[in-house]
Amino acid sequence: MCGRFVSPEEAAIERAVEVGRRRGLVWKPSYNVAPTMAVPVLLGREEPGYTLDSARWGFIPNWWKQPESPRATINARIETVADKPMWREAFVRSRCLIPALGWYEWAPSERIDPETGEVKAAKQPYFLHAADAKILLFAALYSDRSDERTGTNLTVAILTAPATGRAADIHDRMPVVLDQDAAKSWVAPSIREKGQLQSLVTGRSDEQIEGHPVSGRVNSPRNDDPRLLEVQDGDRA
Repeated sequence: MCGRFVSPEEAAIERAVEVGRRRGLVWKPSYNVAPTMAVPVLLGREEPGYTLDSARWGFIPNWWKQPESPRATINARIETVADKPMWREAFVRSRCLIPALGWYEWAPSERIDPETGEVKAAKQPYFLHAADAKILLFAALYSDRSDERTGTNLTVAILTAPATGRAADIHDRMPVVLDQDAAKSWVAPSIREKGQLQSLVTGRSDEQIEGHPVSGRVNSPRNDDPRLLEVQDGDRA
């Protein structure tokens, strides 16, 4: 899964991709984005350039009627996204990108209790990112859902796939990372054929991912500063 990631500042997004227009917030970097937070999203248009908008991380489909938000909708698995009722309409009609500098995953590890000497199971957080430190484009789905209290709100889910390369050494799943050409096709409103969409997310660009261990401070979303990205406790993965 992908449950935390690092979001770039708006200027960096605009250097990485062509933004035709923008709506919503002015984006500052966030080093510990967690579910329910507002995140930047890139929407496709028929004319050149993406629309930079904001969305709440945690997908709520248009047809949802319950007062409580659905559970476990921060990620959508590529194996089932085309057919599950939660996702299938958005998969065909409402696709977007989430720009990110990388994401966090937790790998099983062991810790020695300093008082007892006992070896205990633990989780070591890692920061996963592009080898060249460039912005990654995560494939995502969004829902444009009218809310009487706040007006129209976008909610979003990140697509995940079986991990490959370095990422697979740390966790069994990872976000779907698209190259520039695949990203443009992914958000194109005119593309709605399921087979073509599936080929875009299964032919993803993730071979240049690297990772390194980071501080357990990332476990709390209250911590949000560049020091979270520093190498901690060992060598690069």
